[in-house]
Amino acid sequence: MASGWISSAAICALLAASSALAQSPDREAALSDPAALRAAVAHDADDQLSRGLLAAYEFRDDEAITALKACLENGDRPGAERSRALSALSGVFLRDGRYREAAQTMAQLLETAGTDEERQATTQSLAVAQALADTPPQTRIAFTAGAVDIERDAARLARIPVEINGSARRFVLDTGANFSVVTDSEAQALGLRILGETAGVGSITQTGAASRIGVADRVKIGEVVFQNVVFLVMPDASLTFAGGAYSIPGIVGFPVISRLERLEVGKGSDGAEHLSWRPSGPAPAERDLYVDGLTPRVYVRVGEGAPVAFAFDTGANRTTLRPALLDERPELAAGAVAIQEQVGGAGGVRTVEARRAPVVDLRIDEIGVRLTDVSAADEHAGGDDIRGRLGQDVLSQGYVMDFPAGDFQLKRNP
Repeated sequence: MASGWISSAAICALLAASSALAQSPDREAALSDPAALRAAVAHDADDQLSRGLLAAYEFRDDEAITALKACLENGDRPGAERSRALSALSGVFLRDGRYREAAQTMAQLLETAGTDEERQATTQSLAVAQALADTPPQTRIAFTAGAVDIERDAARLARIPVEINGSARRFVLDTGANFSVVTDSEAQALGLRILGETAGVGSITQTGAASRIGVADRVKIGEVVFQNVVFLVMPDASLTFAGGAYSIPGIVGFPVISRLERLEVGKGSDGAEHLSWRPSGPAPAERDLYVDGLTPRVYVRVGEGAPVAFAFDTGANRTTLRPALLDERPELAAGAVAIQEQVGGAGGVRTVEARRAPVVDLRIDEIGVRLTDVSAADEHAGGDDIRGRLGQDVLSQGYVMDFPAGDFQLKRNP
């Protein structure tokens, strides 16, 4: 074993991109590329599939639902495009807390699944949505700008103070977790309402990590209050690593983080690190933060190549690449060595075959970051077009993320 890394995300890709029926690679790539979708809409304003997919990526959920429903009403739509529309619509319903509609849409999506992997991913997502079918959506009942302090744990992940059903905790801040997460023991101590039976959900280390579904009546971060917050409830052992030396009692996931609107992580004049939030700001000249279902992504320039999609994962302690990126970019693969690596996430630790690139240069807007010894390994989470996972070795220098505006800014190292 040469090295290892951790992602705390419990279900980094609850909704896998589903393209059950064959279509041209160019068409498939275009449906996963916001820039190509934007061009398609500019070319044909009546292209409801492109309009709906783009709106879903840009967090404009009402518009996405209207366009995707209109697309699905067209009985002449090719099977693969219908599958793509169902997958996107499922993700929008799920992140909006419209769980019964999400379950109904996923049931249709399951009928289009063409591989065992697609059937498994959709079945797992469907089980979660069905368990939540009678649960009210998460609501934010108070919003004021504010800030909380950040503590870094042994894995250098950010932990923030949070109050759950009146009890104070400090949980990992994890944009890569499609739902918030607690261990079994924490769920019991916090008085979460447990729904249904044990369900398997995909994690970065497993395709079916065991979990249950819990709901917190009240979650408070600073002075911002949320009701009906969904948690995945994992066995304590699934979030315990290094023989018990490191454990994660809980995670604040994407559905809560995204509703804090414009967030900033950075150090104040006193040198202490804080998470602050305020109402969403204006959209940037060029949007660079998107959401695929419940998975945020940013576009990163790697070396001299065109920008590619990276999962935006504050719960990963290291930035990693997908093997496909090394296959596509021989200059990145030059000097890469084969290794065995331990990957930690919800569900435990597994050993994987990987390659390690000696040097990788990333550029986000005008900020350049040079990383060394960057691993490229297959993982169970994320869509096929994802080419990497942006982790804390980059993000710990500070950043701004504004989900409604689609704005991501990496701060310069002091």
